[in-house]
Amino acid sequence: MLDIPAVPQQFDLTAALNRALFAQAAVDSSAATLAQEEVKLKEAMAALETLLMQHNLQGAASTLGSADFVPQEIYKAADWRAFHEHIQKTGDFDLLHRRESQTALRDRASNNELPPGVRKVTILKLKLTAR
Repeated sequence: MLDIPAVPQQFDLTAALNRALFAQAAVDSSAATLAQEEVKLKEAMAALETLLMQHNLQGAASTLGSADFVPQEIYKAADWRAFHEHIQKTGDFDLLHRRESQTALRDRASNNELPPGVRKVTILKLKLTAR
């Protein structure tokens, strides 16, 4: 049996980098394939939905499975001004997602107009570049 020697310690970083690059290449390849399949799925779902609606059907079934329109309740603001006024008056900020709009803040920062309580923070993000 052939014993493969351990990677010398000075090459640990290079080995970790290469593993990450190979993993990124695999993910990128899978992501591209998955994106193509997702487009096909959306097209098939749209065609099925159109046919069901044209024939006034609530669902359809085959030997492979079924598709049904199921009710789903969601809430949408019909009057944003009234909604915002309510939130400001009552302090019910839990009615909103607590997340800054990066685009709006970036635009304001470019004009030196960041609102109070907001600051620009730089974070480090690891970026892989394959050759």
